[in-house]
Amino acid sequence: MGAVVLVKASIFWMALMGGLGGTFLSSVAHASPWGQMGGAYVIINRFDQYWSSAEDRSFKQSNIQIYGEAGLPKKLTVGGKATYTAQHIERPGFEDHPQGISEAEVFLQRRLMKRGRSVLSAKAAYAAPTQISSALVNGVNTERDGAVQLSGLYGWSTGPIFVGGEGGYRHSFGGDADQMRLNFTLGHKARNGRLVLVELFNTISVTDPAFGGVDYDLVTLSPSIVLPARGKHKLQLGATIDLHGRNVDNGYSAFISFWKER
Repeated sequence: MGAVVLVKASIFWMALMGGLGGTFLSSVAHASPWGQMGGAYVIINRFDQYWSSAEDRSFKQSNIQIYGEAGLPKKLTVGGKATYTAQHIERPGFEDHPQGISEAEVFLQRRLMKRGRSVLSAKAAYAAPTQISSALVNGVNTERDGAVQLSGLYGWSTGPIFVGGEGGYRHSFGGDADQMRLNFTLGHKARNGRLVLVELFNTISVTDPAFGGVDYDLVTLSPSIVLPARGKHKLQLGATIDLHGRNVDNGYSAFISFWKER
């Protein structure tokens, strides 16, 4: 059943991508400090499969995500993402197959300073409430509350090598714990357009949740390569490995992404 739903969802996302074309308008990495120039955009369709296991349970998750960024006047970048998730949770004598929207976010980013090889930006993001969470917290899946996040981003580049960082505070509008989000990117761009990326994602809960609220810490490493394809299209191949988790089962994933740029 989950596979059928994912196929239908993938057809929907592809149709959406084709229909939006140049209207739902990233830089070398998602939400990078450099943002987009006015009139430029990128759309990324991502498909990934995640596995984890712990104690007496196993967890599998398939995600389909569309991500987009568009450059606006006055050094602004607008963007967002939506993720459809189908999960399989198995314990002795028990199986569950939750599915639905696990992420729905929009953001507005402004470049504050660009001096020499450095750039500094600020970003505000809103995450809508979702039907399920993208992680198995304390062995169960729960809905996620809406949240708002304020972030600062810094980037530095020297020729083909670039580094970027984002630090943000995410405030929940419900019972979920507030979080610090700390993300880092190291990349290399070859002359033929090939990108090699190593990204580190950190989620740290900083407040106590209400009863039933989501509360976890997670550190994830993600290496990937982005290959030029025809025209303005690119192909990304990568993986994620959970290095540390609290209240979550550490796991790993493989993903493929299709980029369309202008």
